[in-house]
Amino acid sequence: MLDRFRHGPDPWAEFEEFARCVYSGLHGYVLRQVGPNDVDDVVSEAFTVAWDRWNDRPPTADRCRAWAFGIAHNKILELHRAHAREHRVTAAVAAQPLCVSAAVEDVVATGRVLRLLSELPVHERASVYLVTICGFTLAEAGEILGHPTSTISARVTRALQRLRPLAHAEVALVGAQMEGSGRGCGR
Repeated sequence: MLDRFRHGPDPWAEFEEFARCVYSGLHGYVLRQVGPNDVDDVVSEAFTVAWDRWNDRPPTADRCRAWAFGIAHNKILELHRAHAREHRVTAAVAAQPLCVSAAVEDVVATGRVLRLLSELPVHERASVYLVTICGFTLAEAGEILGHPTSTISARVTRALQRLRPLAHAEVALVGAQMEGSGRGCGR
């Protein structure tokens, strides 16, 4: 059945046939490795990589099937590494002393900062959070996330550049809200 995908004029049709042939076995393998919450994402990423590398696939059907399982295995390893990084971040944040501020404004400001951080891509958000909120150095954040210091530095720089316009808009919005409520400075 796998031999039908090998030599047709339409690479996409060949790939679709290949995907139909290996999907069930690949899905089952990934499911047993990562569980039901992540299986669809991992399988999807594996097929995306397989399509991206379709012209470099092995010459025989059996080897091509093994190739797809190898791609899925690498995606499983990436997922496990990502989960390990998340656990390291959680543990590092939990290890920080809890500083409770009595000022309501600080609590509100923290909520606004966290809302702004949620606008960032996940990899930048973790870097910025560890460096700016938790107070880790770039090197420490790199160790926690498993990346070189230069990567963390670049992520923090890009994220802060992206956050500046959002922060200015937030400040303008808060100022307008305070003036409208009579709580502004001119009261």
